[in-house]
Amino acid sequence: MQHRRILLSAGRSPATLELARTFHRTGHSVYVADTSRWIVTRLSNTVTKGFVVPSPRECADAYIEGLIAIIEEESIDFFLPAWEDILYVSSALDRFPDTCQVFSAPFDTIHSLHCKWDFSKLAERLQLGVPRTWKIDSTHALNHIPNDIPLIFKPSYSRATQRIYRHQPGDPLPPIELSDSNPWVAQECLSGRKFCSYSICVDGNVQAHCCYPVLFAIEDSSCVYFEAVEHPGIKDWVKRFVRALNFTGQIAFDFFEEDDGRLCAIECNPRVTSGIHLLSEVEHLDRAFFSHPHDTLEPRPGMARQLSTGMVLYGWRSKGPALGGRRFLSTLLQTQDAVYASHDRRR
Repeated sequence: MQHRRILLSAGRSPATLELARTFHRTGHSVYVADTSRWIVTRLSNTVTKGFVVPSPRECADAYIEGLIAIIEEESIDFFLPAWEDILYVSSALDRFPDTCQVFSAPFDTIHSLHCKWDFSKLAERLQLGVPRTWKIDSTHALNHIPNDIPLIFKPSYSRATQRIYRHQPGDPLPPIELSDSNPWVAQECLSGRKFCSYSICVDGNVQAHCCYPVLFAIEDSSCVYFEAVEHPGIKDWVKRFVRALNFTGQIAFDFFEEDDGRLCAIECNPRVTSGIHLLSEVEHLDRAFFSHPHDTLEPRPGMARQLSTGMVLYGWRSKGPALGGRRFLSTLLQTQDAVYASHDRRR
């Protein structure tokens, strides 16, 4: 396979570190950009060179210009936005050099997936399972939300457990701040087993895919432990969605599987997530980005990784019938950390 010079953003993320190791292991040169100098990938010997760029939140134009400068100076031919900076990058795809492939869908697609309301409506149109969802963009809309079922209130643009209100029938309405630029949604509160998926896609094909249940997590949302499982229903849901959009990029979903088997995606992240850690043992994972594997690349069932610091701080608080102290301790002691690797230390 052709040697690539690859630029990754969000060098502070363990997921970016995993990507760097993956590409380095298969013979590519890896460069990393971040808004901070003190990042986890700085300590990795898989990274050829690191760069500090302006914050996209403070000046999106300066951020894009910084990335373009790196691409031109280092002859980068593949750029992988590795966090929510993909919103800024996808809106400026026409500004990047033609000699560099940017692994991202167009902005309109990325935006519709990132927005919880737009994603819900899109999945409904594709006849794929999602919870009932109501848009809240005015006081009138808020006052007409059903009050006879449990609901989850959250902004259309938010991450994990940021500003979430759980609402039971008869409760007073939550004190949400209405905004034209960031309307809220009220989502049917589901019960059952929660799963996460992560996939690498090219031209509507799911090239690599993994699925893992939410077990040890921060507030039952952000996982700190990942164990690969086979779930044909989720894999089929993802394939149908990706095919309908002819999607290229990385995409992740959070699912609920109810007791009756009903499968609903509650939100979408069009970027890399911690699921990448479960693909670390897949041989030549770079094929998922640069070619068309005969079959979807997947981890072996039972393959597990953890974020050890997160497990120590939050994992023991996780609730569930099979998540008692004994299982937590055995999991913590027996599971390989996703960040630390004895062979990967810059000297």
